Amino acid sequence: MNQSRKPPLKLTLNGVIKASITHVFVTRQLVYLTVILLFTIHPPVFAGSSATEAQREQFKIAWAAAQRGDHDSFRQIKDDLKD
Repeated sequence: MNQSRKPPLKLTLNGVIKASITHVFVTRQLVYLTVILLFTIHPPVFAGSSATEAQREQFKIAWAAAQRGDHDSFRQIKDDLKD
């Protein structure tokens, strides 16, 4: 009798990784999530700040003037600030 059946595959630990489509999908989603978290948790790392300390202080003063309703002071300070 001629047996044409192949022997069953043996599981070995030879470094070959076989993954299903689900594993690939999950891995890709984890990479995307990691990249998104890096951008949201550490934004100063990726976007350089061009404002000087004096400009930040001017902005805080202008913001406080706007909150108080002091429009004249706000406009005067606002004109000194850059975009």
